[in-house]
Amino acid sequence: MAVLTIRNVEDAQIAAIAQAHHLELVTRHVSDFKGIEGLTVLNPWQPGI
Repeated sequence: MAVLTIRNVEDAQIAAIAQAHHLELVTRHVSDFKGIEGLTVLNPWQPGI
């Protein structure tokens, strides 16, 4: 079992809601959610997307 460090409760809640509803999380702050298994994160401001 991997141990994750999430910087704040709000990010953890956002990630949990996205996972519970099988949604892709869209944010500029991709690094805040890096390493969360099963979570797909998209940065729409990243060039080439």
